[in-house]
Amino acid sequence: MKNFKLSGWILTLIYIPFLCSCEKDEIECLPYEGEIFPVSYKGLFGMSCNGIVIKVTNTSVNSFFEWEGVREENIITVRIPNGMGFEEVFGFPIDENIAGQRFYFDFRELLPEEFNVCTMEYAEPTKLVYMTDFSLIKCNGKQLNNITQ
Repeated sequence: MKNFKLSGWILTLIYIPFLCSCEKDEIECLPYEGEIFPVSYKGLFGMSCNGIVIKVTNTSVNSFFEWEGVREENIITVRIPNGMGFEEVFGFPIDENIAGQRFYFDFRELLPEEFNVCTMEYAEPTKLVYMTDFSLIKCNGKQLNNITQ
């Protein structure tokens, strides 16, 4: 009889976490935090010949940018698709007054056939990417701006 009661308690303790987790919504967080890097291309703030120049502020992305004789780490060029919400927040051309606003995003590597050919007169960050998610909030119950491509 004691073994039956003991095994009943053990099974109950094992199932409690599963029962509790069924009620929770899954929280998804975007992995990168960034801000627009203050560079300009042909008079457009935050732009390069391949997209928007962003400084990743929360982790290393193994990329750099040589700018005015200084090497800046964790700078990437991001191609941003229409409908992502980025343009609605920062405007186009980018509004320099709000360019320091931190935001959260995810990306995939830009494929070589997606690159623009840039002239030698302008430097590019060493990593070119395609934005797949964007938000002003790091974690949401669901990601509203997800674009898969």
